[in-house]
Amino acid sequence: MIAAGTRPQGGGSQELGPFLDEWLEKKSPELSTNSVRVYGTVLRRYIKPALGGVTLEELDTPMVQGFLESLTPATAKSARAVLRPGLGFAVRMGYIPASPVAETVLPKKRRSEKALVRALSDEEIVAYRDAVRGWVGGNQYGPPRGQLLLEIVDTCIGSGMRIGEVLALRWEDVNLVTGAVTVCGTITEDDGTRQPWTKTAGGYRTIRVGEVAASALARAHFHKRQYGAEMCFPSAAGTYQTVKNIEDLLRAARKHGPPEIQDITPHNFRKTIGTRLTHAGQDRYTASRFLGHSSTAVTEQYYIARPELVDVESLGALPTLKRESKP
Repeated sequence: MIAAGTRPQGGGSQELGPFLDEWLEKKSPELSTNSVRVYGTVLRRYIKPALGGVTLEELDTPMVQGFLESLTPATAKSARAVLRPGLGFAVRMGYIPASPVAETVLPKKRRSEKALVRALSDEEIVAYRDAVRGWVGGNQYGPPRGQLLLEIVDTCIGSGMRIGEVLALRWEDVNLVTGAVTVCGTITEDDGTRQPWTKTAGGYRTIRVGEVAASALARAHFHKRQYGAEMCFPSAAGTYQTVKNIEDLLRAARKHGPPEIQDITPHNFRKTIGTRLTHAGQDRYTASRFLGHSSTAVTEQYYIARPELVDVESLGALPTLKRESKP
């Protein structure tokens, strides 16, 4: 038993890598499947190669700060999300007196590094969809490949939903008559587990999808007689499909399309929806609610492309003045 006010012998001499592996194993039952996967990936790819051999008592704030600054802002945020609770546990166990993560600051993305939001044109959407449609069922042997893949793509195009939200749709969430869809779950990225909550608190919503999505859902419903499953887009085995599997299939399908669609992902359809809603006159709050964002700031910064031309006069934003005649 450890006496009050003393530190466990040898605790601080543990190396960071093995310590965090053990911490994550103990913490896993409290985390979602996706969080365990993300934490494990960050540990394996970034933290352990850089700091894994450093002991807990050797690790200090400048060392952690330098590590974070060596990463991209997004990766640094993920790495600190692992280090903070892990080293907090080390403090509570008495292995170290204070956490070296506490006073670190995340690196900020420079303005020049912020990528422009890409909203797709009608031509790009048609080309992408044509590539998927041409690839589906095009294999010579075995079961037709890409079952319901086109329907999944069309639902993304016409709803702006996250791919995990689309795959989590159940027939009880869909009204085929009105086109209303209740978004109330998501699929973990790797193992296909349906979670009865959305990515953010604002993600739970009921939206009326576009005609292309409504048609896709109607086509998928026709296949319900074959699978008899609760989900709208089941796998051949009648289970929820994984995000990774669908992304792999889409990557293979778009290789059969033109060069300009090779970097298009389902997330571009969300950005396109957000852009078109605002350019059509909808306010940012409406766009944010439709996309399931927790705030309008996220929508404005990452999901709305700048218009190619802002004509202030046609918008009535300029005072009306009498045109002067030439001198």
